[in-house]
Amino acid sequence: MTTKKIAIPVKDNELSIHFGLAERFFIYTLKEKEILNKEVLVPPPHDTGIFPKWLKELGVTDVITSGIGQKALDWFNTVNVKVFTGVEEKEPEELIREFLSGTLKQNINFCDH
Repeated sequence: MTTKKIAIPVKDNELSIHFGLAERFFIYTLKEKEILNKEVLVPPPHDTGIFPKWLKELGVTDVITSGIGQKALDWFNTVNVKVFTGVEEKEPEELIREFLSGTLKQNINFCDH
């Protein structure tokens, strides 16, 4: 079966309201409905386009975020990384459980840049 790597940008132990302000990224490796691995990584210093490229180099296939700028969203789309936007701020463990169960809710991406 297909293995996925899911990245969740985190600030203050919850989903960061803005992708580019993440202090850490929780990265889960999944196979079917099972968590194979969890890493907590500090991203490189933020600059335009750095986080998406870094995550793609790590093999990330999906991103769960609240707000994300259009440039980052466009870049992820061009490299076939699926982005779930407008997700409510919650702890990463809760979000990954919702992702696995198919109950992750998306809303409007409130980032306007």
